[in-house]
Amino acid sequence: MAFEKARKKWDTNRANYQRSLRRLTPRLGKLQGNFFTNHSLHDGRLLLFAVSDWPAGKSDWRTPPETRVELAVLAGTKKALIYKLTYKGVQEISVQTKNDLFPLECSRFGDWGYDELLPAGKLNFRHNILFQTGTEISIAFQRFRYTRTEASKPELKRYTKC
Repeated sequence: MAFEKARKKWDTNRANYQRSLRRLTPRLGKLQGNFFTNHSLHDGRLLLFAVSDWPAGKSDWRTPPETRVELAVLAGTKKALIYKLTYKGVQEISVQTKNDLFPLECSRFGDWGYDELLPAGKLNFRHNILFQTGTEISIAFQRFRYTRTEASKPELKRYTKC
């Protein structure tokens, strides 16, 4: 009985989130919004978490600095894929490291668990990510871009140690 009640609540919350996501993702543009509706990084591994406060691309004294965050995640089922996520116009970055949910000896993150995209004001977004160990990353941003490439054998060898 308690399981059925919890399952019903889960299903209701998930349906509400999916409706919210359908309204929110078009603001990112069709291609980039597609990441949050059609791609899953569940069980992926974080390869890179980088923060920069320097102009991207052309950098001279006239170009104002812009905070951005870059993530690279190894994911995939049939093929090993590397997703590169870039957040620009970053207003806030929060990282809460834990190792108590499903502890690992060699990692503060572990596998990518779940993530959600939320509105952060009228023009901004927030991407919250929960990892296997209980570590959480939250990024408030204005613009988002992702790419996906097949991982090469040297990349797989490099990133699958531990």
